Amino acid sequence: YASGVRKWNGIGGVVDDSEHPVEAVIREISEETELTVRQKDMVSHGFTITNNLELHIFTISKWEGQLLSKDISLKEFKWFSFNEVPHSHMSTGNQEWLPKILSSSSS
Repeated sequence: YASGVRKWNGIGGVVDDSEHPVEAVIREISEETELTVRQKDMVSHGFTITNNLELHIFTISKWEGQLLSKDISLKEFKWFSFNEVPHSHMSTGNQEWLPKILSSSSS
């Protein structure tokens, strides 16, 4: 997760006009971090509407590289164990959908 304005949030961004959400995730991760991901290692969890935005949700089971920032606006990255995710310190809306994704991913 990347910390923003004193809130933790997942890596992500905007889906360009000609992009599929999977392509956008791969591109955004590459633009923001030193991680490389492949579509075959991604699981789509559909989408939800939060803060008037359509949010496509993916988990990734395998990646290459290190969780280092390429974007100076991203101040800090940190891995959290499923049971240690700081839901109360996350962007609005994440508390609603993230626990469901984490519980389905850990079973």
